Amino acid sequence: MNCWKTIHLEKEFGLSYLRGMSLLTSLATFILLYLLLSIYHGSHHVEESGIFIFFASIICLPFLHVLTHVLPLVLLKKPIKFALYKENRLLPMYTYYTCTHLTKKVSILVALSPTVLITIPSIIFSFYFIDYYVYILLFVSFHFGISFVDYIYISQIIKAPRKAVVENGIRHFDVLLKETN
Repeated sequence: MNCWKTIHLEKEFGLSYLRGMSLLTSLATFILLYLLLSIYHGSHHVEESGIFIFFASIICLPFLHVLTHVLPLVLLKKPIKFALYKENRLLPMYTYYTCTHLTKKVSILVALSPTVLITIPSIIFSFYFIDYYVYILLFVSFHFGISFVDYIYISQIIKAPRKAVVENGIRHFDVLLKETN
């Protein structure tokens, strides 16, 4: 296998850029969805008891996000390893990596799974739970901000050749091409 490209988003874009764009993406998502849903729901009282569920869901969101990345890999019976690391953070971060190569389609599926399994159902719930739609939209906007890095990753993978395979590292991805003799 030949390495076509190594994708290390923190080195390519910088951690400050990724966090800033993630924050702006979250803010823009909340503003857009709040405008649309406040027009749809009209003036409605927001239930204050939803704040406790909101904070609990925000605390669980990073774990849930990683879990939804792993779910397609488990269903496809791909071997997975988890890693914990702490770099000047209050809480340790956890991530996963695969022990095998993934095809381009599977890599895109894994990257899109949090959007399909968390964001889209949450937006649908915000239409039905009128008293809690603001909290649900805040949850969606936080998740969309977390998913910003996934969307950059998808854009990088789409540019890869059709027959490429992806190897996940702990904090980077290698796009590999099979040798042709």
